[in-house]
Amino acid sequence: MFILAKFIKSTWPTKKLSEKYLGPYEVVGKPVPLSNIPNRVNPPPPPLEIDGNLEFEVAQILNSKFDHRRKEPLFYLIQWSGYEGTLDKYSWIPATDLKNAADLVSGYYSLYPKRPGPSHNSDYLPPNC
Repeated sequence: MFILAKFIKSTWPTKKLSEKYLGPYEVVGKPVPLSNIPNRVNPPPPPLEIDGNLEFEVAQILNSKFDHRRKEPLFYLIQWSGYEGTLDKYSWIPATDLKNAADLVSGYYSLYPKRPGPSHNSDYLPPNC
């Protein structure tokens, strides 16, 4: 087997004079499946279908904030289930996107009652809170 030498540093004075391929090399084994590579994270789980809509599972609510520059000012910092070790593990989402996670919202406010949140007559409060 030969290796393309395009990205390998050469001792030749110019690329034009250097080798285009390096080798031959003997193949000593097969590549391992991606899930067996150490420190590699499996892809996140697919979304769940709830009431005909695809939705992702929320692990927990970590924080809340108001951003009055937005149409929906109340946001929650969410930790997603199955996204451990990825850049998408946490994200800020509007409160209106948590309609199916009312138990997590009420649990969050039972632990942190003074954090920014909806008033009882607000449209941002998910049902059953």
